[in-house]
Amino acid sequence: MATVERQITFVDDKTDTCQDDFCLCRCMNNMGIFTCTCCAEFEDIHEWAWDDQDASPATLLSMQNREVRFHPGYSSGTAAVRGDSPLKKGNVYYWEIKMLTSLYGTDVMVGIGTKAAELNKSTYQFCSLLGSDKESWGFSYTGRLQHNGRMEWYGPPFGKGSIIGIYLDMWKGTLEFFLNRRPLGIAYRSIRSSVLYPMVCSTAAQSAMRVTLSISHPVSLKLLALQALGGDTHTLRQLVSVPGLRKYISNYWWLVGRSDEELSPTPRKRRGEGRRSQRRQCCCTCSGLRL
Repeated sequence: MATVERQITFVDDKTDTCQDDFCLCRCMNNMGIFTCTCCAEFEDIHEWAWDDQDASPATLLSMQNREVRFHPGYSSGTAAVRGDSPLKKGNVYYWEIKMLTSLYGTDVMVGIGTKAAELNKSTYQFCSLLGSDKESWGFSYTGRLQHNGRMEWYGPPFGKGSIIGIYLDMWKGTLEFFLNRRPLGIAYRSIRSSVLYPMVCSTAAQSAMRVTLSISHPVSLKLLALQALGGDTHTLRQLVSVPGLRKYISNYWWLVGRSDEELSPTPRKRRGEGRRSQRRQCCCTCSGLRL
């Protein structure tokens, strides 16, 4: 197992607002945890949740098991939880996880693993659990990837308010991560396991995260054609102007790695111009706040 020296590391935690092109919500409880439902959650698409029968003892599930809080009291090691639905060959999957609290310490990770990946083997050890063996693949809040005990740099670090997207293609055997809906590139290829599960882990006391979106689609000729157009922005912009195709492409934007704004024929304003109008409308339910 790859064990990382225990070290307190705070990542990108200067503000309490949601990140980047999402909402400007500041709704938190007295423990500093985001409590509103905003950003991607307004889509209300959830095909799976965390499995309360397949989680480390130091986990607490809520919100129909879509939200997990690790080490509610204090941390004495690494806690993890697995999704309650298998990810099978022949489908493509995309889900998003929002970081609700500050991330610090040895590691906080998102990723995938087989049923053989042991969740409780590091209950009293601070380590980077996901990817510590050949049964799982993990993306760390420090920006590193890990599989079979090997760590490598991959993308920028993430922290409280960040939304991590995970795109798993069980047809091609590829895994890719997104940060605030921006693709970070293929992380792993040739993943040959026939059945996988979403997984997350944390060594940080009172850390929390929530699944905000989880969707899938069986591989079809139409879907493969859309994947093939991922690098052709000009053609995609023409297609979204065709009645009936815009909604389809919008629903599967993660297949092409481009948002509605990027595919719109109308040039997007520069950063900072019309900030409120550009951001997604906050669906916050706390105190009736709406920005």
